[in-house]
Order: sequence, then C-alpha cells, then structure tokens
Amino acid sequence: MATDSIPEIPHSVESKITAMIGPYKVMDNYRAQGARTGVWKIIARAQSFILKLHHQKRKWHPEVYAYTHWAKAYAPFAPELVGVIENEDTQGIVTTLMPGIPLREMHIPDKKIAEVYCQAGQLASSLHRCQPGEWFGIPDCRGFPLQDSYPDPVTAMRADFEKRYSKAINLQCLEKTEIALGEWALRNMNVYAGEVPLPINQDYSPGNWLVNEQGKLVGVIDFECMAWGVRVDSFALLWERYFPENLLYQEAFWEGYGIDPRKDLPLQVFNVCIKIAIADIALGTQFKDERSILLGRQLIRRLGSSLPA
Repeated sequence: MATDSIPEIPHSVESKITAMIGPYKVMDNYRAQGARTGVWKIIARAQSFILKLHHQKRKWHPEVYAYTHWAKAYAPFAPELVGVIENEDTQGIVTTLMPGIPLREMHIPDKKIAEVYCQAGQLASSLHRCQPGEWFGIPDCRGFPLQDSYPDPVTAMRADFEKRYSKAINLQCLEKTEIALGEWALRNMNVYAGEVPLPINQDYSPGNWLVNEQGKLVGVIDFECMAWGVRVDSFALLWERYFPENLLYQEAFWEGYGIDPRKDLPLQVFNVCIKIAIADIALGTQFKDERSILLGRQLIRRLGSSLPA
C-alpha cells in the first residue's frame, strides 16, 4: 500500500505503483483539474518520479510506444520509462522526473531562449533520423495501427485535413478567406507526395521543453501526441503559436534542425499551417475558447496575403 496517498490517485493503481518503485509518497499534483491526464510527482527510495494517468486510452497508447521506441532520439533529455499501468479502467505510465521549468514559463534573455530553440531543433532532427515506418497513423503500445492507417502521405494528410475542415464547415465558423484557403489545401494535397512515415511529435513546443534556472535545456516531456507522419506536421504548433513571438527563435530552431522547410518545402508548410489554423478556429468555436480562435485567425491572416496559385 502506498504511504500518504491522496484520493486523486485511484486505489486500483496503487499496488502497481508500489510494485514498480516501492512505498511512495505524493509530493505534488500538477494537473488537479486536468481533462486529459492526471500528473503527480511521487517519491520513493529518495528518488523522484512522475505518475501520469490518461483519461483517454488513445493518448496512452502512442505515449507508451514513443517511450519504448522513439524517446531515445531525445537522449539524454527524455525521462526514462519505469513502468506501464494498464487496467481495464485506468492506464498510465511511471517515469523518472526531469527537473526543470517549461521554457514558456521562464523569463530569460532572448539570446538564452534562442539557444534552447537551437538545441530543440537538433533534437527534432535526431527524431526524424529514426528508422522510417511502413504506414502513416497513430501506433498502439505494441506498434500496430491504433486507428486508421494509410499507405501513402497524400491519403493520410487528406484524411486528417478533411476531418478538421468538415468539422469547421459543420460549425459554420469559417470566414470566406479561411474557406478559400481550406479549398486550396484540399486541391493541393499532392504536395506531400514522396514523403516517408517519420516519427513526429505534434506537441513539440516550449511548453514541453524544460530548462533550469540558468536557462539551459534539461528535458523534453509529453509524448502522447506522437505518430508516424509527415515531417512538417511536427512544426505546425510552432508556426502558429511560438515562432511569431520572435523571428530569432525561428531562425535558431532551423539552424539546429539543419534545414528550413519554409525554403525547401514551402507548399507543405503552407498546407499544414492552414490545417492547424482551421482546426483551432473550430476547436475554439466548439469550446468557446477565444484564444484558440484568435491564434487560428492570426495565422490565417499571415497566410492569406500569399495564397499560391
């Protein structure tokens, strides 16, 4: 039995946690109101761990697969997987703790931030040098397709775009310019032809890059949004929410990554940015989240003046 356990951790997993690490004590609850996950800092044998419980099994599966197959690309900055919890009603993971603060919460000089972006770009490049997959889609914890899988990038990206675009159309939340961009994207899915399935992390951003008090990168966390995908799909969140803050950050990231997709794959970049913008407008409309709508519309405005033929 765990010592000093708190009610938020289901009793059904306490014995499994104890079997992994011994009697433990809860030190902190990082997501007391978390809709998708519960995250706790726990301590056992004078060592700190993270317990992460998923409310959605479809997010647990790719995270487990990522820890066992892809996280090594982030070494030494990724936590180590200690154990996996898979009950009928509860699933989660226990990992080592990466001490640090998310970069987006730190107030440090731009030069220091740019250095972290550059290093993050290097780690993204390391991930994309992993062995390519055989299909596009989300893996389950054993590496089989969790949901729909696709043999080619054009079909995969079209299916993903259509799902998000149809939702926005049904919500009647798009303006004329946004619809025009959406229709352009659908007509031009062939820009992805020839891409191979690479491990991508669609939540790779300063919210999941941990730094120490000196502003040095010390960790990369949260792998639940990983999949076999097209490389540029890794960066949509950065183009929408983070690169516009300071062009220095963007240049530093691509310096670390080794190539700049805006120069080498401009139509893919344009297409994937349309997708995340429309998705956020729809998401914001559905859940009355004005910030998501604003971020999507700001990205649309940056794109709208340069609509390709």
